[in-house]
Amino acid sequence: FEMQQPEEDKGEAEPVTPLSVPCDLDLLGIPSMAVSHDNLCIEPFQGQALNHSSSLPLMGEANQGLDAKARTSAVKSRKRELARKRATRRKELQDPGTLVTVGVCVMAKKANGKPMQKILARLQAFGDFVITVFPEEMILDAPVLKWPVVDALISFHSDGFPLKKVLRYVDLTKPFLINDLQLQALLFDRRSVYKKLTENGVQVPKHIVVDRDNLMEGQDPEGFIETENYVEMNGVRIEKPFVEKPSNADDHNIHIYYPPSMGGGVKRLFRKVGDKSAEYDPYHSGEVRRDGSYIYETFLTTGGTDVKVYTVGPRYAHAEARKSPVVDGKVIRTEDGKEMRFPVLLSPAEKEIARMVSLIFGQKVCGFDLLRCRKKSYVCDVNGWSFVKSSHKYYEDTARILRNIMLSALKSHRLGPPPRPASARGEEGAEQNEEGLHDQQQDRFEFGTAEESHSEEQELRCVLAVVRHGDRTPKQKMKMKVTQPGLVALMEKHLDLKGKQAKLKAPSQLQELLDITRQLIIETQDSLQKAETKEERDDFSDVLEKLRYMRAVLEQGTFSGVNRKVQLKPVKQEKKKDEDAPPAPKEALLVLKHGGVLTHSGRQHAEALGNNFRHNMYPTNMRGGLLRLHSTYRHDLKIYSSDEGRVQSSAAAFAQGMLELEGESLTPILVSLVKKDASMLETFGKGTSNDIQASKHLLYHQLTYNAETGGSYCVPVQEEKEEGKDLQMSFACNLGPEALTRREMSRLTDHDPDDEESIPDKQDKEEGRWATLLDMDDPLYGKDFQPSPDGWQNFHKMDPDSLTLCREMVTLLKTLTSELLTLLQKEMQAERDCSSPSSEFSSPMSPSSRKPVDYCTALHHPSDWDPKKLSSLVPCMSEKVILMYDRWKKLLKGFYNEKKGLFDCSKIPDIYDSAKYDIIHNSHLGLDMTRLYHVSRKLANCIIPNEYGTDQRSKRRIGAQVCSRLLGKLLSDLDYMAEESVALLSGLDLVMGEEADLDQSHRLQMEQLERECLQLDPEEPKSADDPECQDGTGGESEGEGDDVSDSDDDSDADVARLSPHYASGILNPTRHVRTRVYFTSESHLHSIVNVLRYAHVDRADLDEEGEPVVCPDGCQILKDAPELDYLSHVVLRLWEIKTVPIDDPTRFRVEVIFSPGALYSEASDLSTDHCLQPNTAKPIHPGDGISLHRLHELLEPFAKPCKKAYLYWHTADSRSKQKNLSASVSS
Repeated sequence: FEMQQPEEDKGEAEPVTPLSVPCDLDLLGIPSMAVSHDNLCIEPFQGQALNHSSSLPLMGEANQGLDAKARTSAVKSRKRELARKRATRRKELQDPGTLVTVGVCVMAKKANGKPMQKILARLQAFGDFVITVFPEEMILDAPVLKWPVVDALISFHSDGFPLKKVLRYVDLTKPFLINDLQLQALLFDRRSVYKKLTENGVQVPKHIVVDRDNLMEGQDPEGFIETENYVEMNGVRIEKPFVEKPSNADDHNIHIYYPPSMGGGVKRLFRKVGDKSAEYDPYHSGEVRRDGSYIYETFLTTGGTDVKVYTVGPRYAHAEARKSPVVDGKVIRTEDGKEMRFPVLLSPAEKEIARMVSLIFGQKVCGFDLLRCRKKSYVCDVNGWSFVKSSHKYYEDTARILRNIMLSALKSHRLGPPPRPASARGEEGAEQNEEGLHDQQQDRFEFGTAEESHSEEQELRCVLAVVRHGDRTPKQKMKMKVTQPGLVALMEKHLDLKGKQAKLKAPSQLQELLDITRQLIIETQDSLQKAETKEERDDFSDVLEKLRYMRAVLEQGTFSGVNRKVQLKPVKQEKKKDEDAPPAPKEALLVLKHGGVLTHSGRQHAEALGNNFRHNMYPTNMRGGLLRLHSTYRHDLKIYSSDEGRVQSSAAAFAQGMLELEGESLTPILVSLVKKDASMLETFGKGTSNDIQASKHLLYHQLTYNAETGGSYCVPVQEEKEEGKDLQMSFACNLGPEALTRREMSRLTDHDPDDEESIPDKQDKEEGRWATLLDMDDPLYGKDFQPSPDGWQNFHKMDPDSLTLCREMVTLLKTLTSELLTLLQKEMQAERDCSSPSSEFSSPMSPSSRKPVDYCTALHHPSDWDPKKLSSLVPCMSEKVILMYDRWKKLLKGFYNEKKGLFDCSKIPDIYDSAKYDIIHNSHLGLDMTRLYHVSRKLANCIIPNEYGTDQRSKRRIGAQVCSRLLGKLLSDLDYMAEESVALLSGLDLVMGEEADLDQSHRLQMEQLERECLQLDPEEPKSADDPECQDGTGGESEGEGDDVSDSDDDSDADVARLSPHYASGILNPTRHVRTRVYFTSESHLHSIVNVLRYAHVDRADLDEEGEPVVCPDGCQILKDAPELDYLSHVVLRLWEIKTVPIDDPTRFRVEVIFSPGALYSEASDLSTDHCLQPNTAKPIHPGDGISLHRLHELLEPFAKPCKKAYLYWHTADSRSKQKNLSASVSS
């Protein structure tokens, strides 16, 4: 469409070739009627030259020179003339041959845009309308009484649009409005938008409004509170991470504030500039802006996806999903430079939201943003008039619906099906078909694999992975009793509500502790100099050493992230004079925990593993691979982690590599894509600790057994006391191997076989077969663990002379601590030589030091790590020599008690962990640790796997107790995808199955609300199909029930699914792959491997000829694995064999893949980047995989009970139903 210039009379417009507009009339609810489409034309606006500036918007210069009374009379005359014209026009519209005049009053940029041109062309092709486009010059400069009179008006606000002037024109001519211009003013202010949505029952994110309209710049309104972790307004608190939005809807500079526990900093969102739409500032102070009014709302995790919804009338909504800018800020574009978006399906509840938004704001053509989180959808922005770009079907749908709307209001007798012009869609349609065909040809081989012989008859449905975290620094802890008034007062200040302890994790709290510690060091040094006796000097020296240690930890790097925490617990209290007052703390126990931070090599490993998953765990010869599958919203990805910082960081780095995300900092990725679930990935089941302690007792006694003396030299294991068990443990500690019979050993690891009441307790009996298999009788020794002739059990990988190795390790530890003490003295001398008064009190929180010089894993990419900064006095990862010395000194002291000559074998894994870390990361210090590494490794490789059970059945039992909930979740994930496949074959949809019924039941209500427009009842009852009603929120309290399935954090309700009706260039748009990655600790990896390996052992309920989960070759791979090192993982892949009937249990098979992780080898060159090479993952399943039905039989007894999904085809009691379903599908 060209703009019609008013100063030039172009005469009658040339006939326009009509376009073919194919449509689904039944879908749009338009009755079939024949409609004439003659006289197609666009009427140019015939007007005067607009070369004047009017002081009177009604009449312009025609009224200049007249007095006020004359001007008023002229205006009234013009109004009367317009009223007569409107009345005449209404009569004319009753004539079947009269066409409806549609005015387009928008800025030139919008009128000339491709979406507007495409839709107007289709409207014109119907033959019902004459379209008049208002020139921008006329809109801006001409008086409104000079504007043409139209029957219907398409008009909306954009930059520079004179809304008040257009409202005056509407008031005078009263055309039928597609969008209500008066209500468009509400969209200029986000506060009014949220208020209107809330009043009408549309969910928006939890938020507060901080209004500074009538305040001075920088001034806060009354009731506003800001801390480093939250903002609060009149008692309503919004915790970080939160989103800060300007009240002005045209201001797109939105900030996201992250909590210090996740790395802190701020992400700035802005209008797209090139390929960037956001940038992250890790060094931002975290203080909110105070230069205007803002909305602060809870940050909702949406899986890195935003959904944009476009309405055309209240009964039509088109949705598109895109990559959210909150992830890495990179804009993914198509080949023609447009932002890549894909059409997605809307749930019935979301369609209701779209209808409500359209009616609330009176905008028939409208766009708004939708956030999907925890089974609910929230509207976070309403944009007014918006068009979908580059969707021909959307253009056709929009033109048909607008035609129906306008004819319903102005010429209802012409309602009927739109004509089908004979020219089809011309060159445009041919071009689209050609592009679509090309894309489909490219997409045809999407699920073939290059490295495996999987044919097109098999389809990948699900990928599940359980992964250990990446390489980390050693975990450390320091305890000291404190009586200093400053530390006691700090504890009182931050004491929790129960008065049990004060946890210090926030940067301001740690900074406060650091300031107190520095002052105490000065005071203690003075006291040490004044001390008169040796005892006093020793006491002050001990306190000074611990204070310096604490200062070194607190000054290490920055306070951002989850890498340090301090606990202060009251030990002694003194009563106050006031009897009613609570006692005041007098002495406290200070516990400082630090270390365990993901290293630069750990982040690089995790990112490389994500990249490896993308290439090897999914079909490799499809166009774009996993990234195309993910970007087209056919990949449902969720990543879970435990609550530990190193595990969360590993998960975020994995996501960065898997999805090829950009950015140095992990914080935005962590907040957006990683979900925490400590109950599934961190906590143990009931009774697990005591079972593990029992295994440790047997293991430690065997490890330190001396055949010459007939006794063991191990420290008694510290246990969680449980009634009856403590006597057994103490009894065992005083027995030699000749007295510890097999009977007593079984009592330590299992229940007494002769005591029937000791097998299951009352609760276990109620839980049935699952509990019975977990609480078995006296354990039988497996094939790998046969008792030796002397009565002791031979543990896997135990050295026959392990006691000698323990003694050698003590000597090696003493030599190492001596070398480190010499190194520490050199460092302290170097510090004295270059120290300055200002450096003593530099603050990690000060502005000058906000940008850390040292490498920080959470803030910097591994490529930024510079090995040249390391020197002979600087350990890796910002660790100071004093911390390294103290670490090894504590390990020596904790491992061997010289006075008693006993070994604490629980310290061996920590010694090996530290030795491996230092030989990889601190070899540049010149310490000789090779022998210590080998000795500690040999002992640790015996202790670590046997701590989780000393025989097959105890390993399986402990494993099930540790990871039963995770096993249940894995089975639930596999079930869901199998059932979804069956449902699709049956014509059902597990997510959108009730969509049609909802539309039918609400059709009359929608039509009534459309007529009444904004006369809505805020208390409108919800439909029974509404997910909020189905979920029963408010009825059952959170956390009740034992079902493990797709919980609120893992529901498909918040997954963006590709819409097959609008998908272009995708051969199978309904194909959907689920990926779940669970990052956890080493204990869960050992546990799940043990359950998989021994699930079939001594199972009377199983078919003896059935396959185990792990084949013999796979068992050998597990047995040969030296350890489950960093990023070791187990992967389950679900394949669907489409040639097998759906009632056949073998239709779905599961592959089990294992990798021992990134193992250290002395042959590796680690001098440049300290990075290990991960081991290749190998299949351990039998044959081509184990059937999903068989996997359930093996694992269900050890998994926390799973919620049965809709079809649950694989269970024996429902297979007959499935056969009936199969027969109906076949027919």
